[in-house]
Amino acid sequence: MGTAKKCCQGGQEHSLTKRAKFDFLQLTPAEWTWVGQFADLLSYADIAQQAFSSDQGSTLHLAIPTLETLHKSWSSRAERPKYARFAAALRTAAGKLDEYYEKTTDSPAYIIAMCFVRGSREPSGRELKECISVAYSCTGLLTNLKECIYCSQY
Repeated sequence: MGTAKKCCQGGQEHSLTKRAKFDFLQLTPAEWTWVGQFADLLSYADIAQQAFSSDQGSTLHLAIPTLETLHKSWSSRAERPKYARFAAALRTAAGKLDEYYEKTTDSPAYIIAMCFVRGSREPSGRELKECISVAYSCTGLLTNLKECIYCSQY
């Protein structure tokens, strides 16, 4: 039978040295408030991630609205005194979202995805051709893809 001391009921440590270490790890009420605020801020990222996740089909058409919503949520909170502790990180995160947002202007994929918005009717051949034409004019990257997609519709 061992003679090692065990914690008594309720998680109280008998050793004063060990108890001091446990007490040091206890969060203060203010720290618990910060944890709650941080969880609140992370919930916006979770909502955005859920918008990009689907087993049913493409969600690329949601990219810009989702990035805009997340950017607005974090940017507005960076200005609130309640979130002052997180303001620098929120501004940095909003800057990174800006970078991703700007990348959508250089990619025809987003513009083409808008032609295939899930839940709406399938675009007609003419609408698809116009959409690809717009994507081509915006980016200049769709040389052969334009004819490929248009011809596959018929």
